[in-house]
Amino acid sequence: MAAPPTPSIVVIEDDAAIAGAVVRALVRAGFSVTLATDGPRGLALARAPGTALVVLDLMLPELSGLDVLQRLRACTPAPIIVVTAQTELETRIAVFAEGAVDYLPKPFFVEELLARIHARLGPAPVGTNSAPLGFGPLTIDLDAREVRVDGDTVSLTPTEFLLLAALVRRPGRAFARSELALALADPEETSPRQLDVHIMRLRKKLGSVGAAIRTVWGHGYRFDPPAPRTESGR
Repeated sequence: MAAPPTPSIVVIEDDAAIAGAVVRALVRAGFSVTLATDGPRGLALARAPGTALVVLDLMLPELSGLDVLQRLRACTPAPIIVVTAQTELETRIAVFAEGAVDYLPKPFFVEELLARIHARLGPAPVGTNSAPLGFGPLTIDLDAREVRVDGDTVSLTPTEFLLLAALVRRPGRAFARSELALALADPEETSPRQLDVHIMRLRKKLGSVGAAIRTVWGHGYRFDPPAPRTESGR
């Protein structure tokens, strides 16, 4: 069974702590998430086809969030939720005038942001009763947190499972190491070298299927779904 499509959310936020909390919550809720930490990068990512929703901070380096909002409204129908520490009435009026669909002042509860996103998009397809994802000999049950290769259960640590889950939700997409770290419980405690070690161990546990986790040199990793096994190939 092919992986069901998941809504793609772009988070544009330069505060590492807030970005990490938001990205982790969205990934665990079943959304596909891309993070940008400055205005130009966020604008480029949010313009990409398939973007379902944008979470946008206003105080960004290089290009302000308000400028990003103005430019996005001219080129994408994706709803934009603004999160900002700028709570003045003039700012609130300005973001709605420029086309934002919602506004959330900082500090905020991530649960409230999720509720507002669900109100716009509905629950992500990967939910309480989601079907296991199948990629050839590899089967991943995100709800039961169970992984099988050729029907045999593979025992993964929580960190290894979270990395695999992040990769398989977006087959073929190259993830930066920093993006993958945000899917973990303690991203600030995970160095690029530590993440590489986790990936190495994950590949080893997956056996021949581990080769589906490709290294993107100078960037990070991507998941290329393995081909189905033939009877003679088992």
